[in-house]
Amino acid sequence: MNESIKLSSLFDEINNPPATTSIIHWWIFSDEMNENRINAELDYISNLGFKQVLIAAGHNVSPKYLTHGWFEMVKFAVVQAKKRGIKVWIADEGTYPSGFAGETFNKKYPHKRMKAIVVEKEFIIEGNLCEVEPHSGTIGILAKDTNQNKYFAFEKFEFSAGFLYLPYHSTWQIKVISSAYRTSPTRYVHHPTGAKDTTYSLCDYLDYEAVSLFISEVYEKYKVYMGEEFGKTIIGFFADEPDYSISGLPYTDNIFDIFYKEKGYDVKKYHTLFL
Repeated sequence: MNESIKLSSLFDEINNPPATTSIIHWWIFSDEMNENRINAELDYISNLGFKQVLIAAGHNVSPKYLTHGWFEMVKFAVVQAKKRGIKVWIADEGTYPSGFAGETFNKKYPHKRMKAIVVEKEFIIEGNLCEVEPHSGTIGILAKDTNQNKYFAFEKFEFSAGFLYLPYHSTWQIKVISSAYRTSPTRYVHHPTGAKDTTYSLCDYLDYEAVSLFISEVYEKYKVYMGEEFGKTIIGFFADEPDYSISGLPYTDNIFDIFYKEKGYDVKKYHTLFL
């Protein structure tokens, strides 16, 4: 008898699950949003039996993503969802991958954009003297003796007055290795064409301050507007996967210092061999 009661309760819960374990409806806010539309869509969603929604920014949404109007609109939607017993998740980006906060890093924090180690220049020389023009982003030079198929890596401090003296006379393939702002493609809801490209840069995932800025521009602002519903009506945030499909190796300004501190040796003479 007890087993029958347990099974009956289980079947009842499967057929009528609580909100926090039910199917989540992906609720896209696109084009012009207003209170009437939000209420109408919530009624429709509720009548279909959904008990959870994920609010996500869609193409050309108005009010604009991450503006005061946006947060006020989401707050209104949360309040109306609460009245219907619907739980809310919030997507943390508009739209993906997570980490660019719309236009934020392009406009407010350009120095905290994603970076990579890249081959800035590549050329052939004869002799043993290489002329270079180092700048703040220069990391070093990878020199290949094409006659002997041997590689040599040189750090920036080895350059002297714009020149690098190579070990001996030969034919050298030179690669100038630098850091540069490079971002994985992003798809931003207010991109003029809706394209997924590198127009709107991700933050530097490897930089603690950059990630903290993303959190403050997104999560903390939701908290300001509707934090009283965190853990109640709002039960979580959805984050799309981070992305490093950039042309180069991921880089942050102090990456070599961090590596040396953690591992006890300098990795620069090894990483250049892969470029």
